[in-house]
Amino acid sequence: MARENGPIPIMDTNSAKAYAEPKALLSWPGAWILFCVLCNVTGWTLSALNALRPAGYVVAFGIGLALLTIWQQRTGSPLFPRLRLDTLYAGFCKPLKTAFLALTCLTILGGILYSPSNYDGLAYRVPRVLHWISEGRWHWIPTIFNRLNTRSCGIEWVSAPLVLFTHTDRWLFLINVISFLLLPGLVYSTFVQLGVKQRVAWFWMWLVPTGYCYLLQAGGIGNDLFGSVFPLAALHFALRAARRQSFVDAGLAILAAALATSSKASNLPLVLPVLVALVPCRGLLQRKFVWLPLLACLSLLASMVPTAWLNLRHCADWSGARAEDVGGLNGNPLIRLPNNILVLGLQNLAPPIFPFAGPWNLIAARMIPSRFKEVLSRNYGEPGGYNYALTELQWEVNAGFGCGLSLLLLAGGLAGCRSAKIRDEHRIKLMSPPHPSGLRFRSASNNLVWLAIAIACLTYLSAWCLSQVGRLAAPYYPFLAGGVLLLPGHSRVIRLACWKWLVGATLTLSLLALVIMPTRPLWPAITILSKLDKGEKLVKLARETYEVNRQRPTALAPLLLQIPTNQPVIGLLAFDEIETSLWRPFGHQRIVHVTPWDTAVSLRNQGISQILIKTHSFEGYFHLPFSQWLSNVDGSLIKTMPLVSKGAIGIEYWQIVQLNPLSSKLKQFKPELNRVYSPAND
Repeated sequence: MARENGPIPIMDTNSAKAYAEPKALLSWPGAWILFCVLCNVTGWTLSALNALRPAGYVVAFGIGLALLTIWQQRTGSPLFPRLRLDTLYAGFCKPLKTAFLALTCLTILGGILYSPSNYDGLAYRVPRVLHWISEGRWHWIPTIFNRLNTRSCGIEWVSAPLVLFTHTDRWLFLINVISFLLLPGLVYSTFVQLGVKQRVAWFWMWLVPTGYCYLLQAGGIGNDLFGSVFPLAALHFALRAARRQSFVDAGLAILAAALATSSKASNLPLVLPVLVALVPCRGLLQRKFVWLPLLACLSLLASMVPTAWLNLRHCADWSGARAEDVGGLNGNPLIRLPNNILVLGLQNLAPPIFPFAGPWNLIAARMIPSRFKEVLSRNYGEPGGYNYALTELQWEVNAGFGCGLSLLLLAGGLAGCRSAKIRDEHRIKLMSPPHPSGLRFRSASNNLVWLAIAIACLTYLSAWCLSQVGRLAAPYYPFLAGGVLLLPGHSRVIRLACWKWLVGATLTLSLLALVIMPTRPLWPAITILSKLDKGEKLVKLARETYEVNRQRPTALAPLLLQIPTNQPVIGLLAFDEIETSLWRPFGHQRIVHVTPWDTAVSLRNQGISQILIKTHSFEGYFHLPFSQWLSNVDGSLIKTMPLVSKGAIGIEYWQIVQLNPLSSKLKQFKPELNRVYSPAND
C-alpha cells in the first residue's frame, strides 16, 4: 500500500516489470475487511439457523471463495497483490523498516511461546465464543457477568471459526498479527491523503505501530489493536474512493466503518470522518443503487447493530450498560472532557517501568480536593477514571500510545514549528514571496474531514466514564498523530542527527516494553527474579506478577481436579473470572453459569451436578447466607480452595458444591419457579 500513494521510484528493469503487471482487484487491507465481514455475516446467519457448526462454516466460506473466483474471472485481474521477495528484502534494508521487522518477529515469537493470557480475552471474549459453539448459535447467556452478552462481537466472530476447527485458542493471536502488519501501509496512505508530506508520512508509518497499545497486543488476544485497523482502513478507502470515484473503494470504506463499530463500540465517533470523506461519492453511490441493498445488508450484519438490537431486546439499553450496571453514565461532558485529557496525558507519559508509582499514587490522592473528587465520582463509573493513579509497568492491559512516541511527537511538533518560523524569517530577509504558514491541506474537503476527526476525538473524551482511557483510545492515536504531523517543519526535523538518536531511544523503549511484558516475557523473568528476591518489595511484586500471568491460562484448572472427569456440564458462579481455563480441553465439557434466579429443579434440568462458586461473587450477588442457599438447592459443600487469578487481589476462595439427587419434596416445586434468568425479568 505504501507504494500505491508514495513517490514513484526511478524505473529500472525490475520496477518496470512490476508496474507492467496487472493491477490487483483487492489490496491486503481490502481482503482482510472482506474476510472479517464474511466471518461476522456467517456467524449471525448460522446463529439464526441454529447451525453454528463446522459444516455451516465450510459452506459459507465455500460460497465466499466461489464469488471471489467468479469476480476474478470476469475482471481478468489477480485478486491480491503479489508478494515480491526481492522488493521485500530490499525494503527492509533501511533502519526503520528493519526495526519494525525485528519487533514484529519478537511479537510473533511471544505469541508462539505462550498461551493467550489477556485477562478480558480469557474472562469473556473466548468464553462467549465457547458458549455459542456449545449451543450452536448466539444466545443470551444466563449469568451475573453480562459482558458475555452485551459487548460487540467483531473479534469474536473472527475467532469463532479458528476455535471451532482447531479446538484451541493458541492461534487466536494471528488475528492481531495480521492487524499489526496492516498498520504501516494504512498509516502512510491515510496520512498522505490527508495532507501530510510523503517523507514525513513514510517516516511515521513505521513508528506509529510501535505504540505500546499496538505492539504489546500484537502477539496476544486483546481487541484494541484489532479495533484500531478498521477506522484507519475506512478513512483510507473513503478518501481513495472520493479521489478515484471507485465504487469498490466506497463499498470497502462502508464495510470497514461497520467493522470498526463491531470491534469496539467506542469507535462509533470515528464513523463521522468516514461519512464526511464519502460525501463526494454520493453521485457514484446513486448510480450504483442496484448494489446498495446488498451493501447495506452486509454492513448491518458486520456492524454493532445486531448486538445493539439484542441488548435493547434483553435489557432495554442498546449499549448494554444497564445490564452491566455501569455507573456514571449520565455525567457532565464539560467535566469529563478536561479530566480525560489530563488522564490521557498522564497515562501516555508514564515510562515502561515506573518504580515510583506507589509514592505518586499517594501524592495524587492527597492533592485532589475532596469536593472535586466527589464531583468526579458522580461522573465516572470507576475510580481509575479520576484518581490519576499510575502503575509500575506498562503492558497490554493498561498501555496507551507510550511515553516514547508521545514525547517524540510533542518534541517533533515544537521543533517543526520552530523550524518553520526560522525558515519564514529567512525568507522575509531575502524579500522572497511569503509562503502560507499554518496547517496545509491538499483540498478543501480535507478541512471537513479533519474537523470531523476533531469532533470524534472530543466526543470520545467527553463521553468516556471508565478507567483505562489511554489504552481504549488506541483507534484515535493515528488520527491525533496525523494532526500533529500537519504542522509545518516536520520534513526538516526528521533529517536532523539528534532526531535520529531520539527515534533510536524511542524504539529501544518499545523493545524494552515488549521484552519485559508479564504476559509474554522474552527473558527468564521468574528465574532471575526468584534469585533477586531478598525481601525487597518491588522485586517480590514483579515476581508475583510474572507468576500469576504465567499461570493465568490455567488459573482455575485446580478446581477441575476435584470434579469427576465424566461430568459433561459444570456449574459456575463467578463474576469476571478466567472461565476459559474451565473449558480446557475445548469440547470436553460445557460450563453453565449459575444465577440467583436458578432453583434446585432448574439447575438439575440443565444437567448440573457440581457447581464451582467464588465466595466473593456469591456474597456480592446472592443476598442470603450461603448455608441457606445450599439448603434451597439441596447441595453439599465438598471443598474450599484458595486460588490466585489476579495478582492485585491475591488469594480468593472457591467452594465446590455437589448437588444431591432430587428429592420428592423438590419435585413438587411450582413450574414458574424453575425459570432461566433473563434481565428482562429482573
